[in-house]
Amino acid sequence: MLFELTEAVRCAENKLKAPVALPLAHETGRGRGTLRGAPNKVWCARVEHCLNVTVIELAAMLIVAGLTARLLWRKVKQREDAAARGVVIKVPCLLRHPAFEGRWLRGRIVIGPTSMAWENRGRGGAAVLLPAGLRQVGVRSPSLREAAWKMNGRSRIVECASSEGAVLVAVMPNELDHVLTALSRNGTA
Repeated sequence: MLFELTEAVRCAENKLKAPVALPLAHETGRGRGTLRGAPNKVWCARVEHCLNVTVIELAAMLIVAGLTARLLWRKVKQREDAAARGVVIKVPCLLRHPAFEGRWLRGRIVIGPTSMAWENRGRGGAAVLLPAGLRQVGVRSPSLREAAWKMNGRSRIVECASSEGAVLVAVMPNELDHVLTALSRNGTA
């Protein structure tokens, strides 16, 4: 089939140049379309004629994106199931603590049935603990400046008040319910 396609392209090129009859040398008894039986044929002279590289790259990127999305949604589903069973879960997030004025720290909020803690994933802020009396004040989308530098524009920022000052927690929308539930338990305790 590839040889027939190449043959059709070659025929079209020849018609554009000059009307020339093509020899049927490729039918030498070894089967129609085989390369060995076609000594006079130029098989796949240019890459554009054989395979469209752009289409192949696009297909590969779509496959990789689909697999990545599937793995991420699978991890989210596992966290939801673990939270429903009452098991400790780790929600990836960014934290802006008053002790580190203006810096977003990358890490996870560890949410248990009755407790909530911070687990750092970067170099800075290793000794940060969530302040006592942490309670939710509001939820908002990130500003353009925040989204441009540090976080996903789809994320949600949970604004919290505490004894040490304002604390901001940025999480993805599918993880927001876990954090809000933990903060409501933390605020009433």
